Amino acid sequence: AAGAFGDLRPSHRAERWDWYYRYGYHTNDRDRAGLEPDPGGNPIGRRWTMKSSLAVIPVKGKVLKFVAWVDHPDSDVKPVHTRVWADSKLVYEGDIRREPLFLDIPATPGKTHMRIETSIDRTWRPSDSGSGSRDTRDLGLSIRDWVWQ
Repeated sequence: AAGAFGDLRPSHRAERWDWYYRYGYHTNDRDRAGLEPDPGGNPIGRRWTMKSSLAVIPVKGKVLKFVAWVDHPDSDVKPVHTRVWADSKLVYEGDIRREPLFLDIPATPGKTHMRIETSIDRTWRPSDSGSGSRDTRDLGLSIRDWVWQ
């Protein structure tokens, strides 16, 4: 079976029909109550990405105050190469250490949704860090709730 392309891609359909669509994200809670959080209605603090992620979010202001960071235990010595796109435009490419990345991403005039995509060069597993954690997820970026101004 061939994959969808162009306007048939799920992210494009989500924009057209006002769906909250995302892939490449982990849920943050152990009781699984936040599987499909409303990006504007029920704050969850942060979202964990996988190695790459995409979210279609409603535009609720002029500028998205994007904040992301990594919790990789060795990121100060071995930074995590990170890319962030907004509506298919590369808005950041560089290495992230333990300090947060702050980006002001302007909404595209006339658009009701924004597509945020991320990609990093490596993930980490808390269970492999020697901390005693039983969390076996491959974690990428931590992304703060979607905040608009």
